[in-house]
Amino acid sequence: MEQQSLTHTALILENRHTIASILAELLQEAGYPTFIFSELALLHENLPRYLPAVLLADLGMLQEHPDPLWPEVLQAIESLDIPILYFACSTIADAGENVLLLRSPGDFAAIVDKLERELLQKRPALGITLINMGQLEPTALDVALRLQKDLALLGRRHSLGDLLVRLDLISTDTLEKALQEQEA
Repeated sequence: MEQQSLTHTALILENRHTIASILAELLQEAGYPTFIFSELALLHENLPRYLPAVLLADLGMLQEHPDPLWPEVLQAIESLDIPILYFACSTIADAGENVLLLRSPGDFAAIVDKLERELLQKRPALGITLINMGQLEPTALDVALRLQKDLALLGRRHSLGDLLVRLDLISTDTLEKALQEQEA
């Protein structure tokens, strides 16, 4: 599987083409490579391929069309350590203060600001750091993440760093260097 290793890639989960296109255009103009998914299954299938920096998800879509695949997608997102920015285009009862309401062009532009604040607060994911350091191949990361997910389903949780060392894909010294680089 070919892997996109763009550190600031944004994925959009939105089933309305017009909304997704507006968001993608704004993000691309701000320098974020963007990929749109209108179905949760497609997002789930492609998530490891893109190693995104962030997922923008339409809360309305998730609430109006609940999908049993969502918990599995959330687990994959957590294992990749990717922030989720929820947005909605109408008032939703369960929206909460962290959901961006998109009702005007200014609201759409606010998504780029929110994304940049989120990325500034967030250190890069360990897997991305190791790939950028040249210490791990994207295919090896994909295998380790799948194994981590499978082990978690069996109740055996391992940090990605620990798992990569146990699989002899990186050394403990490399892990420590990558963790230091994340903090820098």
